[in-house]
Amino acid sequence: MESPHTSLASEKERQVNVVDWHGNDDAANPRNFASWKKTINIACIFFMSFVSRPFTSSVVAPAIPEIMKDFRSTDAYLSAFVTSIYVLGYAFGPLLISPLSEQYGRLPLYHLCNVLFTICTLACGRANSLGVLAVFRFFAGVGGSSVFALAPSSLGDLMVKEKRGGVIALIGLAYNLGPAISPTAGSYLNAAKGWRWIFYLTAILGGIGTVLSMLCLSETYEPVLLRRKTVRLRNETENENLRARPDVDTAAGNLEAFGTAMFMPLRMLFSSRPIFFTSLLTAIGYGYIYVLYTTLPTTFVETYKWAPKILGLAYLGTAVGNLIGMLGGAAISDNLVKQRALRGDTRPENRLLPMIFWWPLVSIGLFIYAWTAQHGVHWIAPLIGTVIFGAGAMSAIVSLMSPRSASF
Repeated sequence: MESPHTSLASEKERQVNVVDWHGNDDAANPRNFASWKKTINIACIFFMSFVSRPFTSSVVAPAIPEIMKDFRSTDAYLSAFVTSIYVLGYAFGPLLISPLSEQYGRLPLYHLCNVLFTICTLACGRANSLGVLAVFRFFAGVGGSSVFALAPSSLGDLMVKEKRGGVIALIGLAYNLGPAISPTAGSYLNAAKGWRWIFYLTAILGGIGTVLSMLCLSETYEPVLLRRKTVRLRNETENENLRARPDVDTAAGNLEAFGTAMFMPLRMLFSSRPIFFTSLLTAIGYGYIYVLYTTLPTTFVETYKWAPKILGLAYLGTAVGNLIGMLGGAAISDNLVKQRALRGDTRPENRLLPMIFWWPLVSIGLFIYAWTAQHGVHWIAPLIGTVIFGAGAMSAIVSLMSPRSASF
């Protein structure tokens, strides 16, 4: 006797014609794009990754004293808020961007968010109060977060698993170039043209990224591409039973699917202890980084009497530490995972074990920085502390993010 499940499956096969790729070498599949097309897409994502997150978040830090002076404020908490609120928008944006991309694809979200980022960054340069500056900086962070939310998925769409590591490392390089370049550029630009030109320059870079994405980026999200193919085939064949493969087993409507995708991150955060605690530690790590960024102008301008135009050099310690942490953390984590895999232990949480060594470096680096940042101690001492801190923070963040990407 035929089971209800078998009967239902047979009925579905009779009524639905599934639209899929034409074999593994279908040229429309993003995995099979020509090498030049993949290179252009990756180059655009690299540029947007550099501008939207590490460059924009830290380029304004050396100019904070001038901004506070311009708006006649001495509130230290407010100065820290102006620096870090961009990251708050950067954290909030993916909660909307990711579920929207599930419905409309990655490309429209890239374009919309790039335009939002550019306009709001330009508005920051025209701000007439700290409140206006903070609001537009938050929404600039929301716009800039599209790369954070979509870039890993876009790279996964383009590259097979065996070749994915190299391009992800390239995006990691873009994230580490920002803290090395942006504070130095920001300090010199602030000294030469004033703090508003920091935002104008960033808006120009954002505009370049917007134009490049509109000209060069391709849609890579498989369900959207197959749905477009299905619509085209329906029009050509007048067969209304055609369904894209990702939609065959999906009974939920667009609104219900959007709601599910919208609340899934929050559900995972509060229902999974590993996700909650690794996210908490990641947030603490990034929080410490921006606390440090907001204190460097006071330390090196007021304590060590550095000229404002060379203040950006003080951020190189953290940048060097971040680079050491990223490379060292990834190497140690990969080696440990390989050794454990040889013994049959392939648990994703094995990547958390290096945290036992890396996380204490965060406290050690901050202690050295705080203890030595005084008139009687050479400025190299607190910079050494920032290197140690940067190495510990970045390597810990790498260790925390790896098991999540492997598990979900």
